[in-house]
Amino acid sequence: MSIPAILKVLGVFPSFALILIVAVLAEVSVEFLLRFTHAGETTTYSGVMREAFGSYGAISVQVCVIVTN
Repeated sequence: MSIPAILKVLGVFPSFALILIVAVLAEVSVEFLLRFTHAGETTTYSGVMREAFGSYGAISVQVCVIVTN
């Protein structure tokens, strides 16, 4: 959903709150990736999730990427 559509459906204040929440989640995700790629043996997000959470973590992140693309 695009930002103008979100503004139309939710209104101004809820849409800005949602945009801020998504921005924080993106920042945490990038920070997680950068921190643990240097600590572990892998260079991919799926590999980091595999090292942290096992094969279920790697599969879940791959499913999320497939769904969002």
